[in-house]
Amino acid sequence: IITILNDGCMLTIARDHVIPAKAPQSWDLNQLRVVATVLGVVPLISSLGLLMLGLNCADGLYPWYASWVGDKVPSGYGDHYYLAYEKLTTLMYLKISISDFLTLFCARTRGPFYERLPSLPLFSAFLFATVVATLVAVNADIYDGTYPMEHISVQAACFVWGWNIFFFLVQDVCKLAIYATFDKYNLFQEKKVDAELLARGNPKQV
Repeated sequence: IITILNDGCMLTIARDHVIPAKAPQSWDLNQLRVVATVLGVVPLISSLGLLMLGLNCADGLYPWYASWVGDKVPSGYGDHYYLAYEKLTTLMYLKISISDFLTLFCARTRGPFYERLPSLPLFSAFLFATVVATLVAVNADIYDGTYPMEHISVQAACFVWGWNIFFFLVQDVCKLAIYATFDKYNLFQEKKVDAELLARGNPKQV
């Protein structure tokens, strides 16, 4: 489901708004590797964090936050909330579906994510993929012999959205901090070729 909705819709990045540079551009792979690593680590941490919270709810520990994502246990067992493993699978599915697209919005700009508005095809694809994923999470029961999925509550879906948006903002702040550090200390920069000398057939690294 994630492959069909997210990866397919992400192809619309090819129709995104861009601002042509005034000078010839080249890939600075050293900086690119560092930024890509950080942009991948932040959602990884958020996924592991949500998984840990969900497992605490599913293992019968009855944490105080279980009421946000779980279901109330039958009367007679106290005022507790519980999250079944099948619902936890759905919770993580929705989390990954949303965070994939939010990471794309973070990575598409060097400045803040709101620096340049996304194109209509890209934003429409984002709405389509995430809304469909949310509807699947709150309505569908998927029966599988290995990893069955049961629908979660609307409240749990809203919690996942809020969790993703929070870490998306953290992700964007980390990106800005990395680029600011690069620019201030000239870190991880590859040697560049003088464009004028390259045009004359005499490349010179600077």
